Amino acid sequence: MSQRNQTFDWMTVSPRVDGGAAFRKQYEKAVRERARLLYNLQFSAADATKRITDGLSWEFDTSIWPKTPPAFFADVPGWVQAVYTQMTPSKA
Repeated sequence: MSQRNQTFDWMTVSPRVDGGAAFRKQYEKAVRERARLLYNLQFSAADATKRITDGLSWEFDTSIWPKTPPAFFADVPGWVQAVYTQMTPSKA
């Protein structure tokens, strides 16, 4: 076999077996970590949500990325709010 015609297993793209669950989990973890950071930097929940969604929109820029943004984008405000609720000290 000549070197020019060699194939490698990593050259073949296979569909995600988990249906993208690992992809979603990765981004959920990243969003929650960023929300904690912004909470500690005293950003409001609204400003943190905007900053995080703007960053994700840039990351999945549809003018250069031929696909629509992932469906989890709709969950980002809820993730941020959950972090802010968890981090806010309760008034007892």
